[in-house]
Amino acid sequence: MKFHKIFIQIIKNCRVKSGLSQEQVAKAIRVPRTSYVQMEANNRKISLQEFERLCKYYGITIEFKPNKLTVLVTLKKVVTF
Repeated sequence: MKFHKIFIQIIKNCRVKSGLSQEQVAKAIRVPRTSYVQMEANNRKISLQEFERLCKYYGITIEFKPNKLTVLVTLKKVVTF
C-alpha cells in the first residue's frame, strides 16, 4: 500500500477517534472543508504544508528508514493553529 493511502487512513482514524468533524479539522489546518473531504476520500493530493499541519495537529511522527516506515500516532489534546 502506498504511503499516501496509509496516511489518509491514519488522519481519518485520528479525526474519528478525536470526535472531530471534517469541518473542524479543515478549519484547524486552514483549508476549505471541501478540500479536506477530498483529501479523506483520496481524491486530492495533500500538499507538503497540509501534511505538516496534519502531523502537528494530531501529533503524528513519521520515521523513514531503508525498507521500513514507522508511523507513530500520539493523539494528544488537539490544538488549533
